[in-house]
Amino acid sequence: MKQNSDIQINDATITDDVLDKLLLKHLYRADCPDMMLLGEYHLGLLEGEQQKVVTDHLNKTRCPHCQAELEQLIDFLAEDMAETASTPSLAEAVWHQKQGLEWQIKQKGKLVIRFLKDKLMLAPTLKPTYAVRSGTSEKTLWEQVLTETKEDLTVTITATLLEDESNLCQLTIELDMPTQADYRKLRGKQVLLKKADEVIETGLLNPYGHVVFNDIDQHIIPEISLELPLSG
Repeated sequence: MKQNSDIQINDATITDDVLDKLLLKHLYRADCPDMMLLGEYHLGLLEGEQQKVVTDHLNKTRCPHCQAELEQLIDFLAEDMAETASTPSLAEAVWHQKQGLEWQIKQKGKLVIRFLKDKLMLAPTLKPTYAVRSGTSEKTLWEQVLTETKEDLTVTITATLLEDESNLCQLTIELDMPTQADYRKLRGKQVLLKKADEVIETGLLNPYGHVVFNDIDQHIIPEISLELPLSG
């Protein structure tokens, strides 16, 4: 029995043809780096002698097999990165809807609420509710409540209309997160009222998680969105 590293052959039965095939099997591309090493080379993760060996193999030897594999690897990584960039994370991909609202919880502890123009009915479907504050009569246009059980989150949005200023209304947002340890840290955090991408009003959460926007033209409500903080 002859032994040469990984190859074992029997002298009595081996032929030149079989020997050639065995040698070809074990020696074919013996100097080629594997795919993982090529990947690390492409990403700039190799250093020193290892980096030099792969560079010389590709540039001096100009191995057609490794060059082809490297090109395939580059194309694959480019497609994977493009797909990752165009696909939002699961937390940011999900929009929830209820009646005239849709909302999304972003990764950075922010809640985005949008009013749906084609579904939000400003005209009250129930009998108007009136309240008297400081001698002024107010009428509730509508009230919407959104809940996120997983986040233990409830947001109530109420639009009230001053009877003597029929074009202007008041938006009251009440944020409730009873089991969140840092809930009270939201005091003084900024809430943004936007139209398209432009901030038209800013407000600060009070110690109870409430914020009020006054003198909002009721006709633009279907075109606006809210951004609320969920972490201190």
